Amino acid sequence: MKQPEVILVPLQPEDREQFILDNQWAFKFGAQQEFGMRDERCEEGEEVISRKTIEDSIDGEKATLAASVRRRAPLVR
Repeated sequence: MKQPEVILVPLQPEDREQFILDNQWAFKFGAQQEFGMRDERCEEGEEVISRKTIEDSIDGEKATLAASVRRRAPLVR
């Protein structure tokens, strides 16, 4: 089975909010898969990783961010 092509593109300012929300969702999903429910050690409220933690990572001096874009294979007719 051929793997889909994935391209990394720089994170654009207009995509920042969705990037943060997607990361919070992914961490929550991972914790639920691993532990079966929300871990009591959550950083704030219902989130497994806080907005501040993600923003600090994004804004860090050595941060390099890219969002992945999956290209669909061309349709075969």
